[in-house]
Amino acid sequence: MRIAMTRVLLAALVCLIADSRARAQSGGSFVGDILVSTDLSNGGTAGAQMGQILAYKTDGTYAGVFATLPNTPYATSTIAYPVGLAMGADGNVYVADKNNYDVLEYNGATGALISTFVTPNSSAYQLYGISFGPNGNLFGADILNNSIDEFNGKTGAYMGQFVASGANGLNSPGDVLFSHNVMYVSNGDNTVLAYNATTGAYETKYTLPGGVGSVSYPYYMVADKSGNIYIAGGNTEVYKLDISSGNVSVFATAPLSNTSDGLLFAPNGNLLMSDGNTYSNNIYAFDGTTGALLGNFASVNTSGVSGYPDSMILDAAAVPEPGSMLLLAMGGFGIVLARRLHRRRSAD
Repeated sequence: MRIAMTRVLLAALVCLIADSRARAQSGGSFVGDILVSTDLSNGGTAGAQMGQILAYKTDGTYAGVFATLPNTPYATSTIAYPVGLAMGADGNVYVADKNNYDVLEYNGATGALISTFVTPNSSAYQLYGISFGPNGNLFGADILNNSIDEFNGKTGAYMGQFVASGANGLNSPGDVLFSHNVMYVSNGDNTVLAYNATTGAYETKYTLPGGVGSVSYPYYMVADKSGNIYIAGGNTEVYKLDISSGNVSVFATAPLSNTSDGLLFAPNGNLLMSDGNTYSNNIYAFDGTTGALLGNFASVNTSGVSGYPDSMILDAAAVPEPGSMLLLAMGGFGIVLARRLHRRRSAD
């Protein structure tokens, strides 16, 4: 009886492994790739204008189109404009479409469209950068109302303003980032505002080099392993906010007159920066410790399309489903049981 049960458990384990491999291979898996939102509204070929999410391997090799956003205009929009990207705990990718006032949900492995996670509402919100908070809900920088909005992390239902319109000088927010129980917001007046990640209470303001109201317009942000914050200045510079001292300094400078836009730390520790200036379509790599320019990481032009790269995320693997975890545990138990039975037979 025990031998028969062991065989069943081992068979279940084999099926689980085969299923996992099949999922990774079906249609090609984008797990582990770097995803980049691109706006083709001005750079695209006439008659084929669209917004896309492109995929690149961690060495910069082009991996294909992860997703093409549907051109289903809301209000006066004619072209999808993906700006914010967020990775969900479920392994799915969430895309904020600024022109269509919604957030779309895509399968993280295949790029297949799952749903319109946040329904369009041009009178309630227009999101730019988005991020999942410590409570599991989705938060977005609302450039329409100058607020930070909260959405149910399971249903996408609008829950209201987490930070009220204009609070503490909030104006044209570009991105929202959670780190060490603090919510950071890049603000249109060349500052970064800090709020309690749980309550939304205002904590402090950091002014970027150049001062309040300078020509810089900070966009996306990323945190390093120590919790320091890096901000794309909307000019040629990337700024570093040292959380231990509160000091903000220039960390890296883009070549020529290119504009810092999206930021991402690659798995090898290098800092990647997408160039949002005049559709030059480059993604640059900088040393993650010194800020030294290492060269061109990738170019959207080599992908056969023309647009400009914006937000970037690393497509992480999804957490296994509870049923799969149970099968895996049962399989492991079966292996242990089989070994014990084998030892008993050898002893006899």
